[in-house]
Amino acid sequence: MIDKSLLVLCLDDTSPSDADSAGHAVLAGNPQNRWYDKIVQLVVFRNGRAGINGEHSPLDAPATGRMADAVADRIKSLQPTDEDPIDATLQACSPPAWSPLKWNIPSPVMKTIAEVEPLAQAAAENLEFTLLRFDDYGMEWIRSYAKLSPDAWMQMALQLAYRKLMGKGCATYETAQTRQYFHGRTETVRVFSTLSRAFTETMLNASEIDINRRAALEKAITSHNSYMQASTRAAGCDRHMLYVSIPLDFILICC
Repeated sequence: MIDKSLLVLCLDDTSPSDADSAGHAVLAGNPQNRWYDKIVQLVVFRNGRAGINGEHSPLDAPATGRMADAVADRIKSLQPTDEDPIDATLQACSPPAWSPLKWNIPSPVMKTIAEVEPLAQAAAENLEFTLLRFDDYGMEWIRSYAKLSPDAWMQMALQLAYRKLMGKGCATYETAQTRQYFHGRTETVRVFSTLSRAFTETMLNASEIDINRRAALEKAITSHNSYMQASTRAAGCDRHMLYVSIPLDFILICC
C-alpha cells in the first residue's frame, strides 16, 4: 500500500528554528518516520516548516520542483482568512477510509533495525548542511539586464569559483532533460570546456579589461547553451554509451 501511494506525509514532532536545521532534518531526519524509497516524502514539522525528500531513480528533479512551486504559489496566494476552494471541494466528498497499517515484523528484522539505527544516526550527524540564500540579484536581473542565460551564468560562476579556490578547472556535470521523448529522462551536459576555461582565465587575469571578460563569458555561455540544446534533443555524447555497454534486458528495464 505504501509503494502504491502517491506520496508519504511525514509529520515530525521537532520544530527546526531555521532553514539550515530544517533542510538537514528533511534530508537526514528521523529514520523511523521516513520511507526513503518513495518518489515524494512531504515532511512537515510541528512549527509549520516543511520540505520534500525524493527518491531520484524513478523521477527527475524538475517534475518534483514544478509540484513544489505550484504548492508554494498556492499557499502564497491565500490570506489567513481565505477559504481555499480546493478544501471546500474536498469537504463535499466522502471522507477517505483512513486506517492504520498493521505490521507483522519478524524478530530477526527487528534485531537488524536495532543494529543499523545507530549507524543511520552517525551518518546523519556526519552530514554538514548549509542553505545559501543569495539576494543581491537573481534570474530576472541576469535575463533582463545582462541579457544572458541564467542557467549558463550559474554554471560559469561555479567554474570560476572552483578555479579561484583550487587553482584549476574541474570537470562538472549538469543535467539536460530529454522529456520531450517518450520515457525520456536525462543526458549529460559537460560544463568544463575550452571556452569555460578561457573565461575563468580571463576573469582571473588582473590585466584584462572588463569588455574582454564580458566577451569571454558570452562565448562560454553560447557554447554551453548549444551543448544543452543538443543534449535535450538526445544528441549528447554520454547516454548512448551507457546503454550500449549493458545487457539488452537491463536496457528494457531502464527505458
